[in-house]
Amino acid sequence: MKVKIFNSPLFGSFKVRLLLSYLTFVLVIMIWVVSYLFISRKQEKLNYLSDSLTDLQIRSQKSSGLLQKFMISGFHNPSFYNTYHQNDIDQFLSLQKNINTKIAQLKIQAVENQINVDAQLNSLIKISNATITSGASLKVLYFRKGYDTYGLIGNMVKNADWIENSGMVSKIDMLQLRRNEKDYIISGDIKYSNYCLRIIDSLIKKKILVKDQSYDAAQTYDALSGYQTDFTNLTKCYQELGLYKKTGVAPQTFQHIDQFNNLYNITENIASKEILLLQKRFVILLLIISAILLLSVVSLSIFLSKYLTQDIKALNKN
Repeated sequence: MKVKIFNSPLFGSFKVRLLLSYLTFVLVIMIWVVSYLFISRKQEKLNYLSDSLTDLQIRSQKSSGLLQKFMISGFHNPSFYNTYHQNDIDQFLSLQKNINTKIAQLKIQAVENQINVDAQLNSLIKISNATITSGASLKVLYFRKGYDTYGLIGNMVKNADWIENSGMVSKIDMLQLRRNEKDYIISGDIKYSNYCLRIIDSLIKKKILVKDQSYDAAQTYDALSGYQTDFTNLTKCYQELGLYKKTGVAPQTFQHIDQFNNLYNITENIASKEILLLQKRFVILLLIISAILLLSVVSLSIFLSKYLTQDIKALNKN
């Protein structure tokens, strides 16, 4: 049947048969090229997904470093208390928001590449949101706490300095007061706060009972009351922050970061295994397609050679 078809008038011309042979080989090559480009594109997407996962880890580590930098020295910056902006904590929050955006993009990429990590990525988004919330609260509390001459510490120190310089309170009482104040600010140990507040309370009661109703006495009483209010609020701020403790906004923020890193490692491990498996499958698929097309080319070469040379064979017989 095939011989008859190629021997028909339509295929009788040698040029026509040659052109059909050429087009057949071109078609085979085009099929291979299209297959290669398709598989190559799929592999590029997988590589991009892998790079995106790595980029996510880098951003997370960078944001963690910025948070630590803020808590060690960043809050010392006076411009923070004047503008409510500080480079380290602001970049930390910005990176965390950016991480959320990157995870949302990763979800789309994972679905497109049939990588089953949707549940893990959803959990990473929740942890990142929690980190943003606790990080924003941490910034507010540090701003309220203050440093040097700013915030609660600044107000408290100003009042304490005024009381000390006024001479209306004994040096022994002021020495005990300032020592416990500094010990609490350095360690965050509640016992120093309690000692300090008891001393202040005792001094206030003395000033209420004192007969001296002079301007200095009234100012000292106001300063002691202000100091007591500020120190009470500072204690609440420290407790809420959880500095030097396992509970509070500060340790909670770092716990979120640790949870994120742990879950990221699990997600990255799952994704890497699936990416590697898919890449191997694509390589095998390309090899199979190449082998099939190679066999097709060989078969077509043998098959078509009969019809390309049949005129020559006919002349040889004659």
